[in-house]
Amino acid sequence: PAMTATASAMNPSGYRVGVDPVPRIHTIEDNDEAYHIWRAAQVADRILVHIDAHPDLDWSDDDEPVSITSFISRGIAQGLVREVYWIIPDPTWQDARCRKVLIRYMQEVLGHYPGRHPAPQVNESEVTLQALKTRIRIRPLRTFPRLDEPVLLDLDTDFLLIPRLPDEEGRPPSTLPWCWPDALITCLKTHQLRAEIITVAYSVEGGLTPLRWKYLG
Repeated sequence: PAMTATASAMNPSGYRVGVDPVPRIHTIEDNDEAYHIWRAAQVADRILVHIDAHPDLDWSDDDEPVSITSFISRGIAQGLVREVYWIIPDPTWQDARCRKVLIRYMQEVLGHYPGRHPAPQVNESEVTLQALKTRIRIRPLRTFPRLDEPVLLDLDTDFLLIPRLPDEEGRPPSTLPWCWPDALITCLKTHQLRAEIITVAYSVEGGLTPLRWKYLG
């Protein structure tokens, strides 16, 4: 993956996803390839906007291989990422029980990180957690943040198909997407997102995105 990422990072595409043309956009199968793309591009101290039905924040030590569930924690530990916005499906945020379960789940995930962690801060638009001095902000798409600098944008196609977390883990995705790509892209433009590197994961081979919906990616 690292060799593929290096070659891909050297070939800009110029697609427009937010408000500006994006110099580097990459479609990938497994989302952990994003980590290798960031490394190849020599990014450091960036904000990551992670639009995904899964946090991908499991802790892994340096002697363990990067995986689809842990690649973001590796980016945090190595200084590639300084802040994370995890954008979750709106139906999850609107369901109070799902929000509570999700917060407890994330506390368990971050409990495996080194050091102590402050209690979550919760308001009507965001849950903020912290690990390794890195803020992890959980928001629904409808309260997408306005950011003043180019970001790393990581999109997983399964975000469009899994409306409620974590209740729908292991269940077949929705018959139809709860959110379509044009609505997502409109949101990114409306909030004037500027992205330095975009990665779009299909997540078909892992069983998270049905093959018939791969084209959404």
